[in-house]
Amino acid sequence: MIGIESHGQSKTSLLGDSHFEAEQFDQAKHLYEKSLKQGKNKNYRGTIYFQIAECIRLGMDSISEYHYDQSIPNLKREFVNQGKKDPLNPDGSQTIEITRKYGFCYYRLNNLEMAKIHFKIYIRSVPHDQEVLDILTKIE
Repeated sequence: MIGIESHGQSKTSLLGDSHFEAEQFDQAKHLYEKSLKQGKNKNYRGTIYFQIAECIRLGMDSISEYHYDQSIPNLKREFVNQGKKDPLNPDGSQTIEITRKYGFCYYRLNNLEMAKIHFKIYIRSVPHDQEVLDILTKIE
């Protein structure tokens, strides 16, 4: 499962993350939506939209194209912000995780070429992510 980073986020989104990790997807989705409305997580909007889409997919066995579509431009902003000299991200691990989320967004939207591009970039840094390796095998 894909979690979200913990620094710089509101208590509501962090509580949503706790519910997500406990597989309480309805509660997590509600908290993530509330977090978006609060407007305190501008640098994490892409991740939060992504988490909402994952809650819908995992909790209701369907795909929310809207939320994956909303994730992509917001993840781009996160990527740019995290790519700057961030003392909380000295190793670039958060930008690597954002690349993984890009891949999943495109994969869930059935844009397999873009998914493959992002997953290949990601897998160079995290070569043992079996979930991503399985998807790459499937789409190549």
